[in-house]
Amino acid sequence: MTVILQIILMLSVMLAGPAAAAQAYGPYRATPVRVIDGDTVVMDIDIWPDVTYRLAVRIYGVDTAELHSRNTCERALAIKGRAFTAAWLARGGGITLDRVQLGKYAGRVVAEVKRGGDSLAADLIAAGLGHPYFGGRRAGWCLP
Repeated sequence: MTVILQIILMLSVMLAGPAAAAQAYGPYRATPVRVIDGDTVVMDIDIWPDVTYRLAVRIYGVDTAELHSRNTCERALAIKGRAFTAAWLARGGGITLDRVQLGKYAGRVVAEVKRGGDSLAADLIAAGLGHPYFGGRRAGWCLP
């Protein structure tokens, strides 16, 4: 019964609204389930011993090209970004989420995704598949 109450409490905190959005949590161990695109991954997050919660995680600090763009150049970069993220996560080594915050879209959080001392955001940027992003207007991907 206490595990159920703990889950309800955690979900209440996570969904509390804008006041909770300023609070960052972590680190949490996470297991990748599915890569949506270069900067969004569905993860199983260990919130307590033997308790996991599955949700979409937007990678903090990076923006990648959009898979659904009308621009063929951007779509090609998006496919490369998604493949890079999938390969990075598949290397294993213990994925952690840090600085976890509520995202602006329901059902998604924003978090730093790390493996040891490596940052997925920094590695995407270094590979030329991501732009630094901390909110606001996003940079373009391909010349018109």
